[in-house]
Amino acid sequence: MKIIKTTVGELPQNFLEENLSNEIPQEIESLEDLNNCTLPTFIVDSKTLHIPNKVESVLRRAKIQKKLKEINADPELAIELCLIFLSNLSNTYFIGGDDGWKTLNSSILESQVKVLENNSEYKKIIELLSDTKPFRSGPIIEVNKHYTTGRSRSYRLHDRLFRKGITTYTLTKDKTLGLRKKSFYEA
Repeated sequence: MKIIKTTVGELPQNFLEENLSNEIPQEIESLEDLNNCTLPTFIVDSKTLHIPNKVESVLRRAKIQKKLKEINADPELAIELCLIFLSNLSNTYFIGGDDGWKTLNSSILESQVKVLENNSEYKKIIELLSDTKPFRSGPIIEVNKHYTTGRSRSYRLHDRLFRKGITTYTLTKDKTLGLRKKSFYEA
């Protein structure tokens, strides 16, 4: 019998109501209407990411400033974009099976991290996170390079980070907050 530890403790009874009251889409006119909507319970608010344990510290410790500047001139913004990408792999901790592979659509990934027009940040993020050179114990993610027409690529966390737990990260940059709010409401 597998025991899965959860990092989300018991929330106060009106926690979601208080936090979502500032972020209700315009189509919803009251909290009563919000109760009729189905919202994922794993998402607390658009500022909070659920990311695999240790990925933030691995990104901050690695000597990757030059690669971060290729993603964005502001290294802190580039780290937050990487964390948004990695938040897509957090649920593999619970539902990834034994191998942890997850298929991610490139157009969705691009919309989640696109800060500048005509820039492919998501490709640079994948390149950085899957590179073995800048990180001591191997890459952060693995990419299934086998491509089939009509199917998205698969990604997974490297073995050293897979099944190590989930933690939260609060976004601080305005650009990443805007991107996250947009995808939060679309979902």
